[in-house]
Parts: sequence; C-alpha cells; structure tokens
Amino acid sequence: MKILFIASGYLPYTFSENLCNAKLVYALQEAGWHVDVISKKDNGPTYSTEWQEPWLPLKEHTYEISYFIGGKLSRLYDLLKSSIMMGGFPVDGIRWARRAYQKALELHRKNHYDVVITRSPSDIPHIVGYKFSKKVGIKWIANWNDPASTIWPEPYTHHFSKKAYRLRDRYNKLCLCHAAINTFPSSWLLEHFQDNYPLLKDKRNVVIPHIAMPDSLYHQAPILLKDDKLYMCHSGNLSSERNPELMFKAIRELIDEGYTSMKLEIMGHINDYTQQLIEK
Repeated sequence: MKILFIASGYLPYTFSENLCNAKLVYALQEAGWHVDVISKKDNGPTYSTEWQEPWLPLKEHTYEISYFIGGKLSRLYDLLKSSIMMGGFPVDGIRWARRAYQKALELHRKNHYDVVITRSPSDIPHIVGYKFSKKVGIKWIANWNDPASTIWPEPYTHHFSKKAYRLRDRYNKLCLCHAAINTFPSSWLLEHFQDNYPLLKDKRNVVIPHIAMPDSLYHQAPILLKDDKLYMCHSGNLSSERNPELMFKAIRELIDEGYTSMKLEIMGHINDYTQQLIEK
C-alpha cells in the first residue's frame, strides 16, 4: 500500500496536531506501508523545529513546501493564480495548496499511490486532496481534527463577514461532499459536523480516535514513585478560552488548608494568561 499524506502541520515542528500526524505516519510505516508526506513550515508556537529522535526515520519521506513570499503585487498575482487553479478559493494557505498539489502530481508519477489522506490542523490540505484525487482517480480520505473554520463554537468562533463566510462554507461543502471517507477523532465532533452540514448524513463517516504513541517508540523503563505526593499533569494548552482559573483556585484552597504535597505539570505552550493565574 502506498499512501500520499498531506498535512499543513507536521514534523519537524512538534506541536499538538503535528505530533498526532507524526504518530500516525510512524505507525503506518511500521506496519509496512509506504507513506510520503507533503507538509509546510509551521510558523506558530512549537516545542521544537529540528528533526530529532524518535522521528528521524520519517525525514526522508517528508516534502516540505516552501516558496518566496514576495512583494505585494507578486503575492496578489500568486494568490489569484493559485485560487483559480484550486477552484476559486482565495483563502489563507491557497498559495501553499497550489504548490502542494503540483508536488503531489510529481510524486504520483514516480510512486503511483493507492490512496491520499489529508489532515488538519487547518482546512486547507483538503482542497489538495480533492483536486489530486479527482485528477488521478484514487480514493481520498479527509480527516477533520477540529471543527471547520465556519463552525467553530464559542468562544473560539471566527467572526467572518457574510462574503468570507459564504466562500468558506462553499469550500467546506465541496471537500466534505467529495471525500470518499470523512474521518473524525470523536463522535461528538462528527455530530457537530452533521448538525451544521446535513449532507454528511448521506456520506461515509468514520470515527477514529487519535493514535497513541507506538510501543516501539518507548525506550525508557517506567519510573516508579514511592512518595505520598499527589502528581497531576495537564496535557495541552491552558489558554483563556478554556478558563482554567477554577483549577488554580482549587489548588490554592488545598494549599491554604495545609496540603502542600502536590505537583502540577503543564505540558503545553506557555502563555501570559496562564502565568498570570499561577502568580495570582
């Protein structure tokens, strides 16, 4: 089985969604499948930007798309050209999508893939999967790790203008409608999509939870703790939208009551909001 995997978030830029994609590719390769990945540079917050263990075996099959940003006029020209080629969608990331599509065709001529998989974190890889599968005639699996940009719930909601909303809504319907299979990491997210895009109720949808770290990546023996300390770990970012203040208030109350034998570790990106709560 040969798979073309297209994701805007991937290694070596280690962050939440990027690591989900990396673990999946690692497991597929470990199962004996050939997987090539088309990705892009992640300019957002990351834990690391360098290739390192245990991910080095994935490096040679990763094709990171980069291009010259250019001046205002050249960017506008490139945006229009990319938008026209990719179906008339002048949205963020469409310049990358055009180049990813061209790279996909180039790789397919050499490797003759059996299936193409597109993954979040943004919605933009899906238009590449749509164009590519339509052009070469192979099956396309679209995975939606998060709500589409038009259906983010409060307080995360994007406040698009009517024109921008209609454009993105048309984009989402096109991708959801033409994927051979739409996959979601939870039944809740699938239901949220179906409530907003009823067309999905007549499509093939599968809930596939995020994969765990493959056993072969564990090289360290478990650490056995023999003290009475309470250890807690929050995995993920504690941003203001998630309002973790109650958690810190509860810890403060425990400390005031004399219970200080505890340790909380936050495994995520450090932000000013969380730091202010800790100090408070």
